[in-house]
Amino acid sequence: MNITLATYIYIFFSSLNYVSAVVVTGTQGGVDKKSGFRPFRLEISTFEHAGPAFDLYILALQQMMDVDEFQQLSYYQISRIHGYPNIPWDLVSGGGTAIGYCAHFSTLFPPWHRPYLALFECTLWGSAQRIAAKYPTSLRSTYQDAVETLRLPYWDWSLNLTMPDITTQQSVTIQTPQGVKGVPNPLYAYSFHPVSSTDFPDPSLTNNVRRIVNYLYRPSPSGKLRVRSGGATSSLGAALAADRQWVLNAKVDRSLLPSSLTIHFFSSPPPASPSSWSTAPSLIASQPVLLPVKHSASSVSVGSVQLTHSLLHLPCLDDKTVMKSLKDNLYWAVLLSNGTAYGNDGQSLGVIKSAVEVEAKYRDLKQTESDAEFPLYSDWVAFGKTNLGV
Repeated sequence: MNITLATYIYIFFSSLNYVSAVVVTGTQGGVDKKSGFRPFRLEISTFEHAGPAFDLYILALQQMMDVDEFQQLSYYQISRIHGYPNIPWDLVSGGGTAIGYCAHFSTLFPPWHRPYLALFECTLWGSAQRIAAKYPTSLRSTYQDAVETLRLPYWDWSLNLTMPDITTQQSVTIQTPQGVKGVPNPLYAYSFHPVSSTDFPDPSLTNNVRRIVNYLYRPSPSGKLRVRSGGATSSLGAALAADRQWVLNAKVDRSLLPSSLTIHFFSSPPPASPSSWSTAPSLIASQPVLLPVKHSASSVSVGSVQLTHSLLHLPCLDDKTVMKSLKDNLYWAVLLSNGTAYGNDGQSLGVIKSAVEVEAKYRDLKQTESDAEFPLYSDWVAFGKTNLGV
């Protein structure tokens, strides 16, 4: 057997605990070996309705968090690569003036962040695989299918300017291998076990996450949304400050659709040319809808778009006033991925009309006095199954 000099060096230093390289391959489950097709990532407001995939995500994330904090592939250790605690990982120290290793504000950010997320996702996927195998026989194949296409979700803040609901709930009810039950929500908080005085010499660091999030996504005393670039904020900050927040909830049966599409919502009739829909002054918001992928848990997609900012001209945001305004002024149109457009004339919507159900929902908001706590939200109140805008 031929062994290269590099191999000898690696073995030598490994024996001295100087080398412990972690190989990042990325998640391979669900990848078509012939075409290279990979499963889609889902936006968090859609992903939380994904059934088995979401159950596995929550359980796998919590399992990562429960791993001993001294283990290199624990949630604690992987997370610190991005920032605190600012100490070496895998025997390599971070460079530059930034905290940790992350190359923010640099052209190196994309090639740095992709393998970082690949490491996190691959570790989570491995945990999800082990969890899926523990479900009872009647459910095991469903969950093992779901884990194949499991990927980290993303948050599209342009769809909903407030923090996603699922991140503000202390517990979440899911299907576990032991049955349906409530579990601590790993998207809400991380529990140190224990907090290291060496890693976090300043106790206030553990409270800073909510302060930073509130600073970015809460309105300032002037009522404007804070932005790093100092750009214009229009009415978004005022929408976040409103005591009642409204959204449009779109439920789409993707099995009836010929292709992926985008739903555009307007406060007046949409422009004649679909090419100007995305920039129309009357555009409220847009919601992309992808066709289900192989092993998808459901053909139904549920998503929400922010509505409050388009209602601030009304005298109040009570349900009677808002619903009358929506009945008189809400329009929506659909653009398929192949360029085919469906306007809002009731007839040309055709099969699209039967596949899409739009309703309005609101929740009340109460700001907390402490900047280290998220605002308090009531439960959502939905208004019927009427197809608004048609």
